[in-house]
Amino acid sequence: MAPPTMERFQHCLGRRGYVHFHAVWTASAADELSNEPVVSLDDISGKLDETRFAVESIEWQASAAGLSAVVEFDSTPPGADGLVVAITPDGSSGEMDFSGYPSGNIPDPNRLSPGNVVVTTTGAQQGDELFLAIRFKEKGQSKP
Repeated sequence: MAPPTMERFQHCLGRRGYVHFHAVWTASAADELSNEPVVSLDDISGKLDETRFAVESIEWQASAAGLSAVVEFDSTPPGADGLVVAITPDGSSGEMDFSGYPSGNIPDPNRLSPGNVVVTTTGAQQGDELFLAIRFKEKGQSKP
């Protein structure tokens, strides 16, 4: 068993930012991703108190049928409303823009104990790839 090769680039532009995440499974007996951070609280600007974030949009591409993924907030306690997107095992690509939602985004469901946005995969095989692009917005109180 071998973990996939991963690249993650997170860039903050003031209170907004984006992440590009790419995983490639190269071993014949590949491990799955399990709660692998995609958007990390540790890598945001730190300009706000009680920082958390909300997902504004997500794009994905899964290279092969059989690879599925769940992208969600890992805040504590977890909740059913923490799901960002479930990627079906059909080798698909797609995008979701949450600007039509009342808040214009999907916020972390737990304001008191916010978490990262993570990905968990199933069905990964040698040669599979998963690409995620997420735009997010920092939320919280301005520091004095």
